[in-house]
Amino acid sequence: MKFNKIFLAVAIVLVVLGMGIVVAEDISVGDHEFTIPDGFQEVQSTDEMVLLS
Repeated sequence: MKFNKIFLAVAIVLVVLGMGIVVAEDISVGDHEFTIPDGFQEVQSTDEMVLLS
């Protein structure tokens, strides 16, 4: 019985975390492109690095 409650709690947490990132910005560095989650911003970027704040 206790295992079921723990499993349900973990499943709910995973669902909530999965919905946490709603807004993201795309950044490209050289040939690679990735997304920055909400709350971060690009300060400086070159072809080799990206500085986030």
